[in-house]
Amino acid sequence: MLETALPLTATAVCGITLGLAASAAVASSTGQRWTGPDPAFLLTAVAGLLLTLALSSATLPLVKSITEPTTVRFE
Repeated sequence: MLETALPLTATAVCGITLGLAASAAVASSTGQRWTGPDPAFLLTAVAGLLLTLALSSATLPLVKSITEPTTVRFE
């Protein structure tokens, strides 16, 4: 699970941070006042992240059953 959760979370955090930084840079270069996103944005981002983690963890029982040592063929 760590192989999926860590890169997914890091990518989401970096994407959100870079997007907010870009919007702040555009706002400041045009002379407008930048305001951060409302809490609904962060709530939606966290909900999406949790949904993707739940979907990826739902596949773990299938992966476990396929990769058990009893099902591996040795010749």
